[in-house]
Amino acid sequence: MNTHTPGPWCLFDYGEGWHINQAGGPGFIGSLPRYKHREKECEANANLIAAAPDLLEALDSIMEICSQGRQIYPATMAERVAEVLITARAAIAKSRGGA
Repeated sequence: MNTHTPGPWCLFDYGEGWHINQAGGPGFIGSLPRYKHREKECEANANLIAAAPDLLEALDSIMEICSQGRQIYPATMAERVAEVLITARAAIAKSRGGA
């Protein structure tokens, strides 16, 4: 299995583009330049990359719930699905430039 710098990741706008860093840590993930004629697209790409660990976590949780299927009591399943939906919605919002 490949490893990556643990999340969460955050963006830092340095004027000529964005640095993607490990939030609260020393990890530098990468940088994306700002192209004047494609600035919105570049920023959207940077947001998507910064949200990658959050999106992976949400997908892992969804896969875990789906693989357990009927082995979980219905009430417990509903609670877990609700928690995962909150995580997934937050990851999607982050990938779109939200907090």
